[in-house]
Amino acid sequence: MMQQKEKKFISFSFPDMEIHKSKDPIALMITPSGQIRPYIIHAKDRYFIINERKIRGIFTLNNKYRFSWGRTPVYIYAVPETNPIDPIIIDQLNRYKKINKLTEITHKDIEHGSRLRILMKQKRPGEAMTQLQQEAEIEGNRMSETVDIVKQQMDQQLHDLKTLHQKDIDVPDSQKGYVLLEHLMQQGLISKLELADLTNKITGGTTTFDNLVDELKHRHLVSVSEPLDENIEDFVQDLGAQNARDMAGFVEGLRNSKKGLKDLTAVPAKAWMPAGYILAIMIGSVIAIPVLLSQWPAIQKAMNSGDGGFSIPGVNMEMFSPGGFIFQLASSLLGVG
Repeated sequence: MMQQKEKKFISFSFPDMEIHKSKDPIALMITPSGQIRPYIIHAKDRYFIINERKIRGIFTLNNKYRFSWGRTPVYIYAVPETNPIDPIIIDQLNRYKKINKLTEITHKDIEHGSRLRILMKQKRPGEAMTQLQQEAEIEGNRMSETVDIVKQQMDQQLHDLKTLHQKDIDVPDSQKGYVLLEHLMQQGLISKLELADLTNKITGGTTTFDNLVDELKHRHLVSVSEPLDENIEDFVQDLGAQNARDMAGFVEGLRNSKKGLKDLTAVPAKAWMPAGYILAIMIGSVIAIPVLLSQWPAIQKAMNSGDGGFSIPGVNMEMFSPGGFIFQLASSLLGVG
Protein backbone atom coordinates (compact mmCIF):
# COMPACT_ATOMS: atom_id res chain seq x y z
CA MET A 1 0.00 0.00 0.00
CA MET A 2 1.37 3.41 -0.94
CA GLN A 3 2.09 5.73 1.93
CA GLN A 4 0.17 8.99 1.91
CA LYS A 5 2.43 11.98 1.41
CA GLU A 6 2.58 14.04 4.56
CA LYS A 7 1.31 17.59 4.24
CA LYS A 8 3.69 20.36 5.23
CA PHE A 9 2.36 23.22 7.29
CA ILE A 10 3.93 26.52 8.22
CA SER A 11 4.37 26.35 11.96
CA PHE A 12 4.32 29.38 14.22
CA SER A 13 2.91 30.97 17.34
CA PHE A 14 1.32 34.38 17.26
CA PRO A 15 1.28 37.33 19.72
CA ASP A 16 -2.43 38.00 19.32
CA MET A 17 -2.90 40.43 22.23
CA GLU A 18 0.22 42.43 21.52
CA ILE A 19 -0.97 43.06 17.96
CA HIS A 20 -4.37 44.19 19.25
CA LYS A 21 -2.69 46.64 21.64
CA SER A 22 -0.08 47.86 19.14
CA LYS A 23 -0.46 51.39 17.82
CA ASP A 24 2.36 50.68 15.34
CA PRO A 25 2.37 48.44 12.24
CA ILE A 26 3.35 44.78 12.49
CA ALA A 27 5.74 42.94 10.15
CA LEU A 28 5.31 39.19 9.67
CA MET A 29 8.66 37.79 8.54
CA ILE A 30 8.47 34.39 6.79
CA THR A 31 11.90 32.75 6.94
CA PRO A 32 13.22 30.13 4.49
CA SER A 33 12.74 27.52 7.24
CA GLY A 34 8.98 28.19 7.28
CA GLN A 35 8.80 30.16 10.54
CA ILE A 36 6.74 33.33 10.83
CA ARG A 37 8.22 35.91 13.19
CA PRO A 38 6.26 39.08 14.09
CA TYR A 39 7.96 42.45 14.64
CA ILE A 40 6.60 45.80 15.80
CA ILE A 41 7.54 48.62 13.39
CA HIS A 42 8.08 52.08 14.88
CA ALA A 43 9.32 53.72 11.66
CA LYS A 44 7.03 55.12 8.96
CA ASP A 45 8.89 54.30 5.73
CA ARG A 46 11.93 52.04 6.14
CA TYR A 47 13.19 50.16 9.15
CA PHE A 48 15.99 47.93 10.39
CA ILE A 49 16.02 44.43 11.74
CA ILE A 50 19.40 43.63 13.28
CA ASN A 51 21.03 41.07 15.56
CA GLU A 52 19.06 38.24 13.97
CA ARG A 53 20.73 35.24 12.36
CA LYS A 54 18.09 34.75 9.65
CA ILE A 55 16.39 38.15 9.50
CA ARG A 56 18.47 41.29 9.11
CA GLY A 57 18.56 44.29 6.79
CA ILE A 58 16.62 47.36 5.74
CA PHE A 59 12.95 46.68 4.97
CA THR A 60 10.46 48.90 3.13
CA LEU A 61 6.79 49.59 3.83
CA ASN A 62 4.32 49.64 0.92
CA ASN A 63 0.66 50.29 1.71
CA LYS A 64 -0.49 48.53 -1.47
CA TYR A 65 0.29 45.23 0.29
CA ARG A 66 -1.03 46.11 3.72
CA PHE A 67 -3.40 43.83 5.60
CA SER A 68 -5.30 44.66 8.79
CA TRP A 69 -5.52 42.82 12.09
CA GLY A 70 -8.23 44.78 13.86
CA ARG A 71 -6.99 48.34 13.55
CA THR A 72 -3.35 47.33 13.29
CA PRO A 73 -1.66 47.46 9.84
CA VAL A 74 0.20 44.24 9.02
CA TYR A 75 2.86 43.70 6.34
CA ILE A 76 4.14 40.30 5.21
CA TYR A 77 7.73 39.67 4.07
CA ALA A 78 9.44 36.61 2.59
CA VAL A 79 13.00 36.93 3.88
CA PRO A 80 15.48 37.83 2.37
CA GLU A 81 13.26 39.97 0.07
CA THR A 82 13.05 43.43 1.66
CA ASN A 83 9.73 44.56 0.14
CA PRO A 84 6.32 43.43 1.45
CA ILE A 85 4.49 40.63 -0.35
CA ASP A 86 0.91 39.58 -0.98
CA PRO A 87 0.63 35.78 -0.59
CA ILE A 88 -2.52 35.66 -2.74
CA ILE A 89 -0.77 37.36 -5.68
CA ILE A 90 2.28 35.16 -5.18
CA ASP A 91 0.07 32.10 -5.47
CA GLN A 92 -1.41 33.53 -8.69
CA LEU A 93 2.15 33.92 -9.99
CA ASN A 94 2.87 30.34 -9.02
CA ARG A 95 -0.18 29.19 -11.02
CA TYR A 96 0.93 31.36 -13.95
CA LYS A 97 4.27 29.57 -13.84
CA LYS A 98 2.59 26.14 -13.89
CA ILE A 99 0.06 27.03 -16.62
CA ASN A 100 2.89 28.17 -18.89
CA LYS A 101 5.04 25.14 -17.88
CA LEU A 102 7.96 27.34 -16.83
CA THR A 103 10.82 26.03 -14.71
CA GLU A 104 11.36 29.58 -13.45
CA ILE A 105 9.90 33.01 -14.15
CA THR A 106 12.32 35.48 -15.71
CA HIS A 107 12.06 39.10 -16.81
CA LYS A 108 11.27 38.09 -20.37
CA ASP A 109 8.36 35.90 -19.20
CA ILE A 110 6.90 38.86 -17.29
CA GLU A 111 7.36 41.17 -20.28
CA HIS A 112 5.93 38.67 -22.78
CA GLY A 113 2.96 37.86 -20.53
CA SER A 114 2.23 41.55 -20.10
CA ARG A 115 2.50 42.26 -23.84
CA LEU A 116 0.26 39.27 -24.63
CA ARG A 117 -2.40 40.65 -22.27
CA ILE A 118 -2.43 43.93 -24.21
CA LEU A 119 -2.46 42.24 -27.63
CA MET A 120 -5.33 39.92 -26.67
CA LYS A 121 -7.49 42.97 -25.99
CA GLN A 122 -6.99 43.98 -29.62
CA LYS A 123 -6.79 40.67 -31.50
CA ARG A 124 -7.85 37.04 -31.41
CA PRO A 125 -5.68 34.78 -29.21
CA GLY A 126 -3.91 33.13 -32.18
CA GLU A 127 -3.22 36.46 -33.89
CA ALA A 128 -2.00 37.99 -30.61
CA MET A 129 0.43 35.12 -30.06
CA THR A 130 1.78 35.40 -33.62
CA GLN A 131 2.35 39.14 -33.26
CA LEU A 132 4.08 38.65 -29.89
CA GLN A 133 6.49 36.14 -31.43
CA GLN A 134 7.20 38.44 -34.37
CA GLU A 135 7.87 41.42 -32.08
CA ALA A 136 10.11 39.30 -29.84
CA GLU A 137 12.09 38.06 -32.85
CA ILE A 138 12.72 41.61 -34.06
CA GLU A 139 13.91 42.62 -30.59
CA GLY A 140 16.01 39.46 -30.38
CA ASN A 141 17.78 40.24 -33.66
CA ARG A 142 18.56 43.75 -32.43
CA MET A 143 19.84 42.34 -29.13
CA SER A 144 22.08 39.77 -30.86
CA GLU A 145 23.55 42.37 -33.22
CA THR A 146 24.27 44.78 -30.36
CA VAL A 147 25.85 42.08 -28.19
CA ASP A 148 28.08 40.95 -31.07
CA ILE A 149 29.21 44.54 -31.77
CA VAL A 150 30.08 45.19 -28.11
CA LYS A 151 31.94 41.85 -27.87
CA GLN A 152 33.96 42.63 -31.00
CA GLN A 153 34.89 46.07 -29.64
CA MET A 154 36.00 44.61 -26.30
CA ASP A 155 38.00 41.87 -28.04
CA GLN A 156 39.73 44.45 -30.25
CA GLN A 157 40.57 46.69 -27.26
CA LEU A 158 41.94 43.67 -25.38
CA HIS A 159 44.05 42.68 -28.39
CA ASP A 160 45.42 46.23 -28.67
CA LEU A 161 46.38 46.26 -24.98
CA LYS A 162 48.14 42.89 -25.26
CA THR A 163 50.07 44.15 -28.29
CA LEU A 164 50.99 47.41 -26.57
CA HIS A 165 52.19 45.80 -23.33
CA GLN A 166 53.42 42.60 -25.02
CA LYS A 167 51.88 40.33 -22.39
CA ASP A 168 48.62 38.51 -21.68
CA ILE A 169 45.96 40.61 -19.98
CA ASP A 170 43.14 38.88 -18.16
CA VAL A 171 39.84 40.78 -17.97
CA PRO A 172 37.40 39.34 -15.38
CA ASP A 173 33.94 38.21 -16.52
CA SER A 174 32.42 40.72 -14.10
CA GLN A 175 34.13 43.64 -15.82
CA LYS A 176 33.21 42.48 -19.33
CA GLY A 177 29.66 41.80 -18.23
CA TYR A 178 29.28 45.22 -16.63
CA VAL A 179 30.48 47.00 -19.79
CA LEU A 180 28.07 44.98 -21.95
CA LEU A 181 25.06 45.48 -19.65
CA GLU A 182 25.62 49.23 -19.28
CA HIS A 183 25.68 49.59 -23.07
CA LEU A 184 22.49 47.54 -23.45
CA MET A 185 20.68 49.68 -20.91
CA GLN A 186 21.78 52.87 -22.66
CA GLN A 187 20.39 51.42 -25.90
CA GLY A 188 17.06 50.66 -24.18
CA LEU A 189 17.45 46.89 -24.61
CA ILE A 190 17.28 46.10 -20.89
CA SER A 191 15.65 47.90 -17.96
CA LYS A 192 17.33 49.26 -14.82
CA LEU A 193 15.89 46.35 -12.86
CA GLU A 194 17.34 43.85 -15.33
CA LEU A 195 20.67 45.70 -15.20
CA ALA A 196 20.76 45.27 -11.42
CA ASP A 197 19.71 41.62 -11.60
CA LEU A 198 22.17 40.59 -14.32
CA THR A 199 24.98 42.64 -12.78
CA ASN A 200 24.43 40.82 -9.48
CA LYS A 201 24.67 37.49 -11.30
CA ILE A 202 27.87 38.27 -13.16
CA THR A 203 29.63 40.02 -10.24
CA GLY A 204 28.45 37.39 -7.78
CA GLY A 205 29.85 34.58 -9.91
CA THR A 206 26.51 32.81 -10.42
CA THR A 207 26.90 33.11 -14.20
CA THR A 208 29.82 33.43 -16.62
CA PHE A 209 30.22 36.02 -19.35
CA ASP A 210 29.54 33.40 -22.04
CA ASN A 211 26.38 32.26 -20.23
CA LEU A 212 25.28 35.89 -19.88
CA VAL A 213 25.68 36.42 -23.63
CA ASP A 214 23.72 33.23 -24.31
CA GLU A 215 20.92 34.33 -21.97
CA LEU A 216 20.69 37.74 -23.62
CA LYS A 217 20.58 36.27 -27.13
CA HIS A 218 17.78 33.84 -26.21
CA ARG A 219 15.62 36.30 -24.32
CA HIS A 220 13.45 36.81 -27.41
CA LEU A 221 12.19 33.22 -27.32
CA VAL A 222 8.56 33.28 -26.15
CA SER A 223 7.92 30.71 -23.41
CA VAL A 224 4.42 31.80 -22.35
CA SER A 225 1.05 31.09 -23.92
CA GLU A 226 -1.19 32.78 -21.34
CA PRO A 227 -1.39 36.54 -20.55
CA LEU A 228 -0.18 37.96 -17.24
CA ASP A 229 -2.72 39.81 -15.09
CA GLU A 230 -2.02 43.50 -14.58
CA ASN A 231 -2.08 43.27 -10.78
CA ILE A 232 0.56 40.52 -10.90
CA GLU A 233 2.76 42.61 -13.17
CA ASP A 234 2.49 45.55 -10.75
CA PHE A 235 3.38 43.28 -7.85
CA VAL A 236 6.52 41.94 -9.56
CA GLN A 237 7.65 45.48 -10.32
CA ASP A 238 7.09 46.51 -6.72
CA LEU A 239 8.86 43.39 -5.48
CA GLY A 240 12.04 44.39 -7.25
CA ALA A 241 11.75 48.14 -6.69
CA GLN A 242 14.71 49.20 -4.59
CA ASN A 243 16.08 52.65 -5.26
CA ALA A 244 19.79 52.64 -4.44
CA ARG A 245 19.93 56.42 -4.02
CA ASP A 246 16.97 56.46 -1.64
CA MET A 247 18.49 53.61 0.33
CA ALA A 248 21.83 55.42 0.57
CA GLY A 249 19.99 58.54 1.67
CA PHE A 250 18.18 56.57 4.35
CA VAL A 251 21.47 55.22 5.74
CA GLU A 252 23.09 58.67 5.63
CA GLY A 253 20.07 60.20 7.36
CA LEU A 254 20.32 57.55 10.02
CA ARG A 255 23.93 58.51 10.72
CA ASN A 256 22.89 62.13 11.23
CA SER A 257 19.74 61.35 13.19
CA LYS A 258 19.59 62.07 16.89
CA LYS A 259 17.09 59.23 17.29
CA GLY A 260 19.60 56.70 15.94
CA LEU A 261 18.67 53.04 15.71
CA LYS A 262 16.01 52.95 18.43
CA ASP A 263 13.02 54.33 16.49
CA LEU A 264 14.09 52.77 13.20
CA THR A 265 14.62 49.23 14.48
CA ALA A 266 11.70 46.80 14.51
CA VAL A 267 11.27 44.91 17.80
CA PRO A 268 10.16 41.29 18.10
CA ALA A 269 6.61 40.87 19.41
CA LYS A 270 6.92 38.75 22.54
CA ALA A 271 3.44 38.08 23.97
CA TRP A 272 3.12 34.65 22.36
CA MET A 273 -0.17 32.83 21.93
CA PRO A 274 -0.63 29.74 19.68
CA ALA A 275 -2.89 30.66 16.77
CA GLY A 276 -2.29 28.79 13.51
CA TYR A 277 -5.38 30.34 11.93
CA ILE A 278 -4.36 34.01 12.30
CA LEU A 279 -2.93 34.52 8.81
CA ALA A 280 -6.03 33.01 7.22
CA ILE A 281 -8.31 35.33 9.19
CA MET A 282 -6.14 38.31 8.29
CA ILE A 283 -6.31 37.52 4.57
CA GLY A 284 -10.09 37.15 4.62
CA SER A 285 -12.97 35.56 6.48
CA VAL A 286 -14.20 33.79 3.32
CA ILE A 287 -11.24 31.44 3.39
CA ALA A 288 -10.79 31.65 7.17
CA ILE A 289 -13.96 29.70 8.01
CA PRO A 290 -13.06 26.55 6.02
CA VAL A 291 -9.54 26.78 7.45
CA LEU A 292 -10.87 26.76 11.00
CA LEU A 293 -13.20 23.84 10.28
CA SER A 294 -10.63 21.73 8.47
CA GLN A 295 -7.78 22.49 10.83
CA TRP A 296 -9.63 22.53 14.17
CA PRO A 297 -8.09 19.26 15.49
CA ALA A 298 -4.61 20.56 14.64
CA ILE A 299 -5.38 23.93 16.26
CA GLN A 300 -6.57 22.24 19.47
CA LYS A 301 -3.43 20.11 19.53
CA ALA A 302 -1.28 23.19 18.90
CA MET A 303 -2.89 25.10 21.76
CA ASN A 304 -1.94 22.26 24.10
CA SER A 305 1.58 21.74 22.74
CA GLY A 306 2.56 25.36 22.09
CA ASP A 307 3.02 24.88 18.35
CA GLY A 308 0.57 25.58 15.54
CA GLY A 309 0.24 24.94 11.83
CA PHE A 310 -2.26 25.46 9.03
CA SER A 311 -2.80 25.45 5.31
CA ILE A 312 -4.92 27.94 3.39
CA PRO A 313 -7.32 26.48 0.79
CA GLY A 314 -6.55 27.97 -2.61
CA VAL A 315 -3.08 29.11 -1.53
CA ASN A 316 -0.02 26.94 -2.17
CA MET A 317 1.90 27.13 1.11
CA GLU A 318 4.93 25.34 -0.34
CA MET A 319 5.89 28.62 -2.00
CA PHE A 320 7.24 29.78 1.38
CA SER A 321 9.60 26.79 1.82
CA PRO A 322 13.38 27.17 1.18
CA GLY A 323 12.94 25.88 -2.39
CA GLY A 324 9.51 27.48 -2.76
CA PHE A 325 8.29 29.87 -5.40
CA ILE A 326 8.73 33.18 -3.58
CA PHE A 327 12.42 32.48 -2.93
CA GLN A 328 12.92 31.20 -6.50
CA LEU A 329 11.25 34.38 -7.79
CA ALA A 330 13.44 36.62 -5.65
CA SER A 331 16.50 34.70 -6.80
CA SER A 332 15.70 34.84 -10.53
CA LEU A 333 14.50 38.45 -10.57
CA LEU A 334 16.72 40.06 -7.97
CA GLY A 335 19.84 37.94 -7.87
CA VAL A 336 19.40 36.92 -4.23
CA GLY A 337 19.06 33.51 -2.71
